[in-house]
Amino acid sequence: MLNKVDGASSNVIRRIESRSSESPSPFKAETSTSSNANKDVLPTLTERAQSLAKASPDVDMSRVRDIKDAISRGEFTIDAKAVARAFIAMESA
Repeated sequence: MLNKVDGASSNVIRRIESRSSESPSPFKAETSTSSNANKDVLPTLTERAQSLAKASPDVDMSRVRDIKDAISRGEFTIDAKAVARAFIAMESA
């Protein structure tokens, strides 16, 4: 999904993965097996992101253009609380 939305490079994904290795990841189960075994069984963050991107709908470029035009005219406002709620909902899903 990142690549579809903002053209994020693989460097961005690698930075995200390196951050996730520094703290406990919700995508990895805690088991008594070695970390190499876990890597073989559980999908990496990159694989998960790629599968989500493939399953998501394409970007509506007409809608993107409309939003860009509204921003340039100063008519587009962002509800910060709504954005924060969406991020929280996304993280808790």
